[in-house]
Amino acid sequence: MELEQIQATELSPPLESTIGSEDRGETDRRRLAREADLIKAGRGPINKWLGIPQRFHGKSLANLTGVADKIGAGKEALAVGKSIFITGGCGTGKTHLALGLLLWWSGVRWETPAFDNRVWRSVALTSWIELLLELKRGFGAGRSEAEMLEKYDKEMFVLDDLGAERISEWSRETCYALLDRRYRHVRQTIITSNLDLNGIAKTFDDRIASRIVEMAQVIELEGKDYRLKDFPQQTKKGKGKK
Repeated sequence: MELEQIQATELSPPLESTIGSEDRGETDRRRLAREADLIKAGRGPINKWLGIPQRFHGKSLANLTGVADKIGAGKEALAVGKSIFITGGCGTGKTHLALGLLLWWSGVRWETPAFDNRVWRSVALTSWIELLLELKRGFGAGRSEAEMLEKYDKEMFVLDDLGAERISEWSRETCYALLDRRYRHVRQTIITSNLDLNGIAKTFDDRIASRIVEMAQVIELEGKDYRLKDFPQQTKKGKGKK
């Protein structure tokens, strides 16, 4: 059965729980490998299961061009348990790379016998602004910050657009509490930000930048905003029209 046709409740249990490691069937290995490839490509229900926003469905490493070295560095880091910090200007593909690496990580986990292949249970994904808004709503409902942050205490956490708001003492301390907990418990995190490490240190805190340096592979994306690449031509063509 192809992954697109599988419902969450129909997924098979982890391979090792049903077949001994010595007698694992070639059919099962091929099935898991095929499903893992679909996950890495961002096809099927995996986007919904991981909570990937609709605009980014199918944004895999396979359709991210011109950054093969960055992709390689990201895979190597994730394979050895490191986190990743992706920095670059607007429209350089930071979120695409982050989600592509998340899909790749999920695909690898899917076909790993010792790992529960229900990978979506081990992933949390949000943007920095959404996280802060959720915390504020929770405060209004009488929930504690510690209780709400437990939602993101997963094996893999993707935090998009760190620093995309006016920094306050509260948001600074929230960022430190979140990342420091993941640092201490050696949990993998993929972070994207328009800020480089110097910017993180200046805008947030030296402690936060220090944690990122130790726990993460830093990947810098360069180039112009791909969203605006055709804007000058459009403006020029439209000049003089009423």
